[in-house]
Amino acid sequence: MFIGNFIAEEILNKKLSPNYLQEKVKRYRELLGLNIPISAHGIRHAFATYLAESGANPAAIQILLGHESLDTTTRYIHASDRYAEKMHRKYHPLKK
Repeated sequence: MFIGNFIAEEILNKKLSPNYLQEKVKRYRELLGLNIPISAHGIRHAFATYLAESGANPAAIQILLGHESLDTTTRYIHASDRYAEKMHRKYHPLKK
């Protein structure tokens, strides 16, 4: 089905509300029979941390999360740095 450019832009530019996402998370948890606590915020945080740990550009993470300030995004980068240091210490060949 063809959607006019104006309507397509309206759909693509809409932001998802936290309540909408939380309802979707709840619904799929129930459908899958998952009895673990997870929230839309937890998924967002995990996504950002995964990107940071995978070496994503902080500016790209900022854009994807919709943060106005790069300072807000740096908390994920710092978490990534701690993770990298932990893995380095755990697996470095000269580990004592």
